[in-house]
Amino acid sequence: MKIFRAFTALLIACLLVSALLHIVLLMSDSPEYRTWVYIQISLHVLGAWLLWHARKFRLIALLGFAVLSLPLVYINATYLNYGNGPNLWLAPLLFWCAYGSLAAFAWRGSTSRSMSSGT
Repeated sequence: MKIFRAFTALLIACLLVSALLHIVLLMSDSPEYRTWVYIQISLHVLGAWLLWHARKFRLIALLGFAVLSLPLVYINATYLNYGNGPNLWLAPLLFWCAYGSLAAFAWRGSTSRSMSSGT
């Protein structure tokens, strides 16, 4: 359970740092590219907010982050990093296999603890 919370806190920090680093991409001459960067930054911040709630074992926030990760990866693969689409989908897929397993394990642990304590 502590590992899940610690790893989720690390992910929150990574998303927020990534959002800050995306500001450099706003120097592009293309208004369309800048629009995609703004959307990506917004999705990063929203993802960090959802993860903040997911680390408190709110299933809806974890599911929301899972759904949000699809447009995050799509925008990154299609509009921000041209031509690397298939490669940019593999890492998030592997991430979700690992993070989903960690979340399920932590969720099971928190549920069994609350049931055994009578809460």
